[in-house]
Amino acid sequence: MNRIKNGLKKLLKKMSRIRNDESAGRTLAELILGILIHGIFFLALGMIVMNRRLLFALGLLAGLIAAVFAVINMYDTLNMGLELKGKESVRYIRQKSFIRMAVALILMLAAVLININLFIGVVVGLLSIKTSGLFNRYLDRLYDET
Repeated sequence: MNRIKNGLKKLLKKMSRIRNDESAGRTLAELILGILIHGIFFLALGMIVMNRRLLFALGLLAGLIAAVFAVINMYDTLNMGLELKGKESVRYIRQKSFIRMAVALILMLAAVLININLFIGVVVGLLSIKTSGLFNRYLDRLYDET
């Protein structure tokens, strides 16, 4: 268990260099690590529960990749939105949010048309953004211990 904890600490340190701002890069790294932990947990669960395991795994992978890109896009969007003024900032953030939602919707629609197991994997992968936010508090404590 200690070995896993030390490995996660090292990974968090390396990932925190994603962006220049120390605290923002750290938060982004914690969110991405939370997405990966979510993916590993649900991949293991899906291999036990699902009947078409490969399709579920591919859907989960697609959802996780989309989730990582969405989190990075949210960071960049908020960063740019803070630099813009007034209504221009609001419009910019709304446009980017709409694009993220449209990409998620298109991904889910394509998956459901192919196979329900693929769709379930995509949805579980996209939900990793939410669970990652919940993991963030615990990963933050782990990061502070280093």
